[in-house]
Amino acid sequence: MATVTGPRISWPRRAVTATVFLIATSSLTAWVVIPSLFAALVADSAGAPVAMAHNLTAAIAAAPFVIELARILSRMRTTWAATETVRHLRRRGGTWWEAGHLVAAEEDPISAGRLIGAALSFADDHCIGLVALPANRTVHRAYLRRGFVPGPVHSHVLIRPPVPRAQLDTRLRTQ
Repeated sequence: MATVTGPRISWPRRAVTATVFLIATSSLTAWVVIPSLFAALVADSAGAPVAMAHNLTAAIAAAPFVIELARILSRMRTTWAATETVRHLRRRGGTWWEAGHLVAAEEDPISAGRLIGAALSFADDHCIGLVALPANRTVHRAYLRRGFVPGPVHSHVLIRPPVPRAQLDTRLRTQ
């Protein structure tokens, strides 16, 4: 699987993403509110403190969402580093794309040899630099074997500089 994102996301796609987010948020709110109200009604009919039952149920229902939000926020800092690197490189000039999933098992001839090679060749042929954010040490080493180097802004973000046009023209003439 190869995923490459270009320079920007179109406004219709952003609008769809925002709409899906709002729908998901409202349905998740119902996940918390409905059980909380039900617990309050049960507590009231049993003579227990309604506020305590309401708060306890809301906390239990919200716990998975709070945990997931914490995980997302912890990953945002790392993702922001890749975005910051892309912006820095684009200001210096050239075409830079953020690339993901450009690694495969070395013994897999189809993914590693053909698909990934074709994606990297396309980037080279069009003088496109790539920025990648490896998920772990194994992926980091695989990117290094594919010609990526530590980025200028954040060392854990890897870049694969574009092939200079003169070098590309020389390579095409010798083929």
